[in-house]
Amino acid sequence: MPPQPVSAPTSEEDRKRNAVWDQHWRDATAAYSDAHYRERLLGIVREYKNKGIDIGYLETALEQPDRLVGSATFGGWQLDKCYQYTSELCLLRELAYHVQPNDEPIFLAAKRD
Repeated sequence: MPPQPVSAPTSEEDRKRNAVWDQHWRDATAAYSDAHYRERLLGIVREYKNKGIDIGYLETALEQPDRLVGSATFGGWQLDKCYQYTSELCLLRELAYHVQPNDEPIFLAAKRD
C-alpha cells in the first residue's frame, strides 16, 4: 500500500504521492466492486440473521452500496486490533463464534430467553 496522501500538497513530490494514492484507491475500489465483496458479506450476514443470531448493525451497514468493508474509512482491516476498536471485519469475525461447524447456531445461556 502506498504512503498516505498529503492533505495540502505544496510540492511536486506531494502531488505525485497523492496521485499514486488516488490510483491505488481507484484500483482497490474497482477490485472490491468486481469481486462483489460487499454483496457476498451481506449474504453471509443475512444467513446468520436467519439462524437467529444477533447481527447488530451489520446488515444495514452492508446494504450501503458505497461501503468498502475493510477499508480504513470503515474501521480498517487489522483483526489483531479488535480489542482496541470494533471494525466491521471484527464484527464479522465475531459472528463466526456463534455457529458450530455443522451450521447450528450457538446461543449463550444469558441470550436465550
